[in-house]
Amino acid sequence: MDNSLQLILLGSESCKACLLMKPTVQKVAQENHIDCKYLLVTEYDEVTKILGQLANMISMLPALFFVQRGKPVRYLSGYQQQAKIQEVVSELLV
Repeated sequence: MDNSLQLILLGSESCKACLLMKPTVQKVAQENHIDCKYLLVTEYDEVTKILGQLANMISMLPALFFVQRGKPVRYLSGYQQQAKIQEVVSELLV
């Protein structure tokens, strides 16, 4: 298994979908033994450090980035079900 995958969930404390999705993302990360980080949109410096120019393209929260070997490789916007998140993780860990 390639453990270089990391999940970055970008959200806001006032975003109900973000708060609902956070434990789902954490569960998928834990089950797959990968790192997971929750960042607030107000943490712009940290967000741009990790996501680079992609940070400027975010149009909807929550935004879930799949980062592999230090580079964002997939992006899902809006609330996502656990099955969809797991599907992308499984594809990337092959």
